[in-house]
Amino acid sequence: MPSKGVLRKAENYGCAVAVSLFAAMLNPQRRGQNWDWANLPKEAGEDAEATVLLSVCVPPRDESKIKRVAVEAARREAERLLKRSDILAWWPN
Repeated sequence: MPSKGVLRKAENYGCAVAVSLFAAMLNPQRRGQNWDWANLPKEAGEDAEATVLLSVCVPPRDESKIKRVAVEAARREAERLLKRSDILAWWPN
């Protein structure tokens, strides 16, 4: 079982991925024509899962737990960003 500090790092990493993706997608050149803001939580979770082990070093036995924590945090943060910004209601597609 990973330590609380390592779990916190994975959670912080997931949140950072979501915030970074949200900010990047505000630029029309980054998101492309087919971008849908409703996909932000899914995309953030996928990005966090793919990259968290580059920043949070753990033994192989803990990798799935760390990925799960990062994915959940990324999705949760992306949903929070969408809700607080209300971007789904006002952003032109």
